[in-house]
Amino acid sequence: MSAPEHATDVRDWLRRALDDLRWARHSLNGGFLPQACFGCQQAVEKTLKSFLLAYDRPPRRIHSLPDLLKEAAEFDRDADQFQDSVLVLDAYYTPTRYADTPVAVDYTETRVRDAIERAITIVQWFEARIERRLSDHAESE
Repeated sequence: MSAPEHATDVRDWLRRALDDLRWARHSLNGGFLPQACFGCQQAVEKTLKSFLLAYDRPPRRIHSLPDLLKEAAEFDRDADQFQDSVLVLDAYYTPTRYADTPVAVDYTETRVRDAIERAITIVQWFEARIERRLSDHAESE
């Protein structure tokens, strides 16, 4: 399949990522700090999966942001600039969801705001490339 055949799925993944960013902000405003961090992790995960799908690589059922970023960097080496941020955000996947996971993170408003800023930066960077990819591919047909 070519990228235009996936365009609806690509945009759906991206829409869900943007929804997760809004969810993270609302969680912060409501005082749900761990949930806000989880929303940031989810936003970046779905954005990376959208990006990969735009390059005709259907997303695997994994949650590892470093692994997804490594795959994304195969298509755009500049994606490597987010290695530190994905490590930070990746750490919010398990302890925010499972009660039996030791919490080594002190969820503060400052930490959550940092997570949201990191997620916004990553999502916007990839969103621009996804839209360019879909636009370029549509024009070439």
